[in-house]
Amino acid sequence: MYHTLEKERPAERRYHRNTERFSDKVVVFLNRLMDRKIAFFMILLMIVMLFSILFITTTVTAKLPAERQRVTASVVIEEGDSLWAIAEEYYSDEYGSIPEYIEVIKTCNSLKSDTIHEGGYLIVPYYQD
Repeated sequence: MYHTLEKERPAERRYHRNTERFSDKVVVFLNRLMDRKIAFFMILLMIVMLFSILFITTTVTAKLPAERQRVTASVVIEEGDSLWAIAEEYYSDEYGSIPEYIEVIKTCNSLKSDTIHEGGYLIVPYYQD
């Protein structure tokens, strides 16, 4: 019932050594192959991204309004008129808001307050197409 250890024969030793070398070589080869595949994939991905950026991008721009000219009108102040009512009549988006537009009208007419008088005239700047 004793087991004896058999000595490994030289041919078996060579086989195991060659097998180890072979498997190491296979592992190295597969690692290199995977490294090359990854490198190839990364290069391919960069090329696809470059072409996407160059050829697929589109520029979206809002349609710009036609150039509008700023003109002035001389307006006769009638009974019941106020700067606010006149500003609402001639207002356009170029002025930002009605209060800002009222300040423009006051500046053009050298007015210090919002008070206007019937029968007088106001210079009113506005934009037209």
